[in-house]
Amino acid sequence: VDGPSYELVLKKEKAHNMDINSVQWHPK
Repeated sequence: VDGPSYELVLKKEKAHNMDINSVQWHPK
């Protein structure tokens, strides 16, 4: 796997998980 792009994917995954968590903790 390409190093830099792999890093970007991890950051995206992490940000996505944080979004899910904030939705769970702060339902609209």
